[in-house]
Parts: sequence; structure tokens; C-alpha cells
Amino acid sequence: MTLAKTRASRWIWITWERQRRSVEMARALGCKLYVFDYSGSFRYVRCIFSTLFACLRDRPKILFVQNPSMVLAVFAACMRPLGRFALVVDRHSSFRVGKQYVCARDRNRVLRRLVEACNSYSIRRADITIVTNAFLADVVKRYGGVPFILPDKLPDIECANPFQVAVREGARVLLVSSFGRDEPVEEAVEAMRMLLNEDVVMHVSGNCRKLRDSVLRGAPSNVVFTGFMAEDEYLATLCASDAVIALTTSDHTMLCGCYEAVAAGKPLITSDKKVLVDYFSGARFVSNEADSIREAIVDVLFLNREKYLAETRKMQIALAKSWGERFIGLCQVLEGLRRSDEELGDCGN
Repeated sequence: MTLAKTRASRWIWITWERQRRSVEMARALGCKLYVFDYSGSFRYVRCIFSTLFACLRDRPKILFVQNPSMVLAVFAACMRPLGRFALVVDRHSSFRVGKQYVCARDRNRVLRRLVEACNSYSIRRADITIVTNAFLADVVKRYGGVPFILPDKLPDIECANPFQVAVREGARVLLVSSFGRDEPVEEAVEAMRMLLNEDVVMHVSGNCRKLRDSVLRGAPSNVVFTGFMAEDEYLATLCASDAVIALTTSDHTMLCGCYEAVAAGKPLITSDKKVLVDYFSGARFVSNEADSIREAIVDVLFLNREKYLAETRKMQIALAKSWGERFIGLCQVLEGLRRSDEELGDCGN
């Protein structure tokens, strides 16, 4: 499903980090996508100037930006009256809702108030703030913004024999991780230590340098830290896995790994947080403790594999249908932001 438009409509999507959600959303909406994923000391300066030049060149009628980056959302909100465009911010779970303030900058009251002010400003100035769930929509309303709920679109992932019932020798599970502070990676590693006598290996994606050295050095032999992988390598690892694990300690965070697991036809093991339980109802849920994760791995791989494969099939159908309906609703809202008849969109084609 795409939103077909002529180039004259000038809808562009800008993000300062490559994420699957932005790529999929920009494609579905027919937006021109800019990914300014710079690094180094002058990252923000380069990103700001690249964003400014893209807007001056394309003169968008509707500008979509991803938050994070919070700086991008604030900058776009500042440009909005000058650029005369409608602003749509696709906001991930970046309110620090349900997350402990554990690093020095989070404990700094001044910086926390600055973040609060930036959140308030970008939400109030945006025409629409897209969020992934109802709880975050209520947060946006409290800030004085206009929310629209749209979870991630199931990505297009094609795996050979995705619903293989029998587990081949040497079962493989994939823990999808960015090593964020809300991810119980160490508990998952301990769960695998309990499974050393089983023929199971867990691959852990993401930049493992964020993990404590003691955990890396002390990990059991059935845990493989892959490090950062290119897209094709990551998808190959995903498709070669017999189950996917995606975990969070945060109460209101949707996980990209959950969508990827369902799209790839893999049984999903995830945290028993309400937002995940409501959306991924066919997953195997855990309490983020090592023993609970161990039990789930055994259950999904060996005890009730056919059940969880069948649940994944159901989720594929149900989530695709639900997202399509929500997307049509977003199309209708975006058409209300049109500044001229030439910006007419054709939703659903």
C-alpha cells in the first residue's frame, strides 16, 4: 500500500539515523527520503546544514522528520513558519517514559528540564505527532500536541522455509539488541549459561562494545556476539534463526525486533510489557529474568514449537490488516494538511 502523488506535491522525509521504520514509512507514503547519518564531532552541525539545504532545495509542502533525533524535531519546528510547510514528527519512544534516569546527564535537573522544554516545543509546533501506542498518544496530548497512532509496518522480509517445524541440529536463537540501558542482555546471557547442555546457540546482534567487558569475557560458549552487521548480513542471520528474542525493561516501548520476527515468520520471545502483550499477542512472554528467558527458549524451540509458529502466522495476517487500516486513516489526516488541490493523494493504491 502506498500513497501515490506527483513530485509537485513535495513530501519529504528526513532522518538523522537510518532506522527501518523511517525507510518503510517513507516508502509507503511516497516521500523522498533523506538519511543524514553523520558521525564525529561536527555531526549535528552537518546534519542541520544538510537538512536546511534539503528543505531550501525541495521546498516541501509536508515535512516528515524522525525523533530521535530530538534536535532534528526542534530544528524542523523552528523552520516550520519560515518554510511554510506542514510538519509531521514520527516520534519513537523517546520521552524517557518508564525508564530510570541512570546516567549523569539524566540526573542533571537542568538538562532534564531542557529536554522537557524541547519535547514540549516540538510537539506543540508539529501539525501531527505520530506515535506507536495509545499511552504515548496521551503523553503527546498532555504536551498540547495532536497525536496519531501508527505502529511499525511489518517489513518485507522473505525467508526460505520460514515456518519450519522441526528444529535442525544446533538450534539458533537471535537476540535483537542495541545494548540500550533498557535491554536485559545480561539476563539473556545468563539464561544461555543454564542451557549449556542443550544444543542451542544464541547470536546477539548490535554493537557489543556497549556491554561491560566482564560480561563479554565471561559469556558462555553458546553465546555469539555478532557486532554490528550490514543489512544483508543481519537479514541472513534473522532468517537462519529458529526463534527471535527482543527484550525491554521499559513499560511503553515498541521493539523493532518484534516486528522483524513476525515478518520473517519466526516465533517471538519478548518482555511481558502491556504494550507488547496487546500488540504481539501470539508471542511467548517473559519477565526479563534469566530463568524465565531460559524456560521460554525451551518452550518455543522444543515443547510447543508448532503452536508458536501458528501464532506467528496469525500475527502476520492480523498486524498487516491492522496497520493497513491505520495507514488509510493517516492518509486521510494528511490530506487535511494539503495546501492546494495539486497535493491530492490517492490512499490505498
